[in-house]
Amino acid sequence: MRIVLALALLLAACTTAEPETSTENTSIQAPNFSFPNQAGELVSLQQFKGQLIYISFWATWCGYCKKELPYLEKLKAQMNDQPVVFIHISVDEHKDRWEQFLNERSLLGEHLFANGFDHLDTMYSSYGVPHYALIDARGYFIDPNAPSPSENVHKIIEEHLGNL
Repeated sequence: MRIVLALALLLAACTTAEPETSTENTSIQAPNFSFPNQAGELVSLQQFKGQLIYISFWATWCGYCKKELPYLEKLKAQMNDQPVVFIHISVDEHKDRWEQFLNERSLLGEHLFANGFDHLDTMYSSYGVPHYALIDARGYFIDPNAPSPSENVHKIIEEHLGNL
């Protein structure tokens, strides 16, 4: 019984449904955050103003998050010479597991440790993972529920690069 309950909770936390998305800029400013990177340095959203920002909220225990990684790496390689920054915010609660996961892979971009959902559920309406957000160069949401890397997000990013 405990195993069934644990499995049900794990599956519920790792959602597959993506919310409806929009390519229209909103007038909602993305909330600033400050989380440590793998080196322990605090990184904030404000540091990246002037660039498009694609944020992925994920966890090492989330199968769907791991499934998106090859698509995310391909997207980053396609956008390598563009003013786009990729920020990956882990909601893991065990920093050692997160660090081990990153050390085992050569993942590009900014990797931050949020230590759970506490800061993110109200700030970014991220109640499950994976979850994605796209932010313009001024710090306003383009889409707080952006498509995943395996969807058409590259088209939306390219469209908004012309607005920089």
